Amino acid sequence: MSLFQKFMDFKSSNRIAICLEQYEKAVEGRLGNVVSREEYLESSEAERIAIEQTLLEQHYPRTHHFMLALASMNPTKIQSAYKVYQEWHQDALPEPLFQFKAQCLYGQKCNVDEKETLRFLVHKTSKNMHKLGRIIEMATTRIPGWASLVRIEPKEPQDQEWVYPVDKALVEVSRPPASAKFGCALLPANIEIWTLDENNDAFYGDGALQEDYFGLVREMQRPGPAPAKLRTLYFQAPIRERAVYADARRKLSILGGADLYPRPLTESPGEQATHDTWKVRVNSRHLVEVQTGHYEPIGNAEIPIKHIELVSEGTL
Repeated sequence: MSLFQKFMDFKSSNRIAICLEQYEKAVEGRLGNVVSREEYLESSEAERIAIEQTLLEQHYPRTHHFMLALASMNPTKIQSAYKVYQEWHQDALPEPLFQFKAQCLYGQKCNVDEKETLRFLVHKTSKNMHKLGRIIEMATTRIPGWASLVRIEPKEPQDQEWVYPVDKALVEVSRPPASAKFGCALLPANIEIWTLDENNDAFYGDGALQEDYFGLVREMQRPGPAPAKLRTLYFQAPIRERAVYADARRKLSILGGADLYPRPLTESPGEQATHDTWKVRVNSRHLVEVQTGHYEPIGNAEIPIKHIELVSEGTL
């Protein structure tokens, strides 16, 4: 069984398959190559992407400021960013942050943990593919008479792309034996679509498959018929982050806009908890419903908010 089999079952639909086996084998092969390991170590961009993904997974509220400090390559700014992060995190540094600090600030060249690097890349790629799968599933519900099968697999990385989690996919729409493919990618606020000139005679001889295929491409390019709208949603955050979200509220009142990378968003505030509960208003075009009543940003980036307020203080 694959090391990452648990990430490969798409729970929402038995008509959508997400396949990561070939991608995992390709990445494992690259990591097993000594030259490729050195490429990874020498790629500061790869290190930064790993750090940013780690901070986003932790929902660190100052991710943007931390990444600006790293981009400056100013040791004083980087040290300051690490100090603020560790005051917030109050635990051992995650591996990507530790390796960057050891190598860039103290000149120690650390070895890449191949298993951990593989786990990170496949896990993040799997999350991206599942998010695309959910978006595709939602699009198929708007296509009358949809009855095709869908297979999603990561687009093979090229050159230095292999050091990043993959956010591009090849999507196969089929009514066996006929099938057709298109490509798509997660962007910060929408989806990019490109068609592939690989369709065969069987595809052009199946009118029902053509309707499903072109209908799905059309829905992915311009989601509808429901227009984008503001949604009122809720998220919970530790009390220590209250000042960060209060600052976002201040920016909204003064500047008329603010961006943040939100924690998981829900339609209901939930029960009283040790964390603060915040209410936000967000344009639905920036969100994907990953499961009923639960939302995430479409891409891996901050999104603009229209309103934020503290509705319930956490209990100490």
